[in-house]
Amino acid sequence: MKQKLIFEKYVSSTNDRIKEIKLEKKKNGSFGLLSEKQLNGKGRKGNKWFSTNGDLTCSILIDKKFNVKDFGRINIIVAVSIIKVLFKIFPKLNFKLKWPNDIFLKKKKIAGILIETSILRNKIEYLVIGFGLNVISEPLSENYQTTCLKRFTENIDINDIFRKIFKALDKNLSSKNIKSFKIFKNYWLSKAKDVGKEIKVKRMKSFVSGIFETLSEDGSLVIVLDKKKIRIEA
Repeated sequence: MKQKLIFEKYVSSTNDRIKEIKLEKKKNGSFGLLSEKQLNGKGRKGNKWFSTNGDLTCSILIDKKFNVKDFGRINIIVAVSIIKVLFKIFPKLNFKLKWPNDIFLKKKKIAGILIETSILRNKIEYLVIGFGLNVISEPLSENYQTTCLKRFTENIDINDIFRKIFKALDKNLSSKNIKSFKIFKNYWLSKAKDVGKEIKVKRMKSFVSGIFETLSEDGSLVIVLDKKKIRIEA
């Protein structure tokens, strides 16, 4: 396991750095990178991810090939894999999932996931999964409230969380599990924070509101608007 996990003190972005390591060292196989401090973290859709020393900022490169059409399912499998690790380590905390890959606690955002891909000839060559967990900081945001683990527990081992997330993702991201997606879909829905409620999500360049009904078989969000079902991809 040791050779699969890399620790660095400072990086600009763990996602960018792990891709650099793969190219520089021509590294094959899945591996993970944990940094004490991330100076320019990335979120979804070009947003920034803010963190400080003491938070968990890591990226995991899964060196496996997938079909591009399975990306929506991959999103859900990643979120389920990570939240299951958090439940196992912190069984008294009631984490919730927000589509497609945010994690909330007590109605406040505590963690986020960013998945990037390397695509060649319509095949995903490898995945880079960035994960940020607020351990001690609560970054300000105009869009949502945030919280951190320190508010709920003192027994936090960042290295242990990182190792277990790497192990779970390396195991669960497989062709077999993509074919058995229904198991992950049902678990995701059981931990979702807004099923049956009105939500507002970004679709293309605008926002749309509707009742969150379910997930489709490809991992897309399904909302109901004016009695019509609308499918929204991650």
